[in-house]
Amino acid sequence: MFSNVGFCVCVTAGSALLLNGLASAHVLMGNYAEAETLLNEALTKPSAETESLANLVVVQQHLQRPVELVNRTIAQLRTKSRNHPLLQALGTFEGSFDRLVTV
Repeated sequence: MFSNVGFCVCVTAGSALLLNGLASAHVLMGNYAEAETLLNEALTKPSAETESLANLVVVQQHLQRPVELVNRTIAQLRTKSRNHPLLQALGTFEGSFDRLVTV
């Protein structure tokens, strides 16, 4: 069933929201490379969601992509949605790390 859904989304050139949802399902199954492909496709759509960028950051981390690539994706997310929950969490972690370093 899941494969059929993916096929339908791809055949009909799915929307960013559908591609993002399908990518999320692949993440849950541990198929990070396929999720990355779908998220990159979602980002080519006019209605690309900030969630696609946020999910791409997570997938890139799982795939151990170069830090420069992950930072570029985070910068794109920051440009589109400065107050995104992922960015807020990253800020909290960075602040905690900075406090530990100064101790």
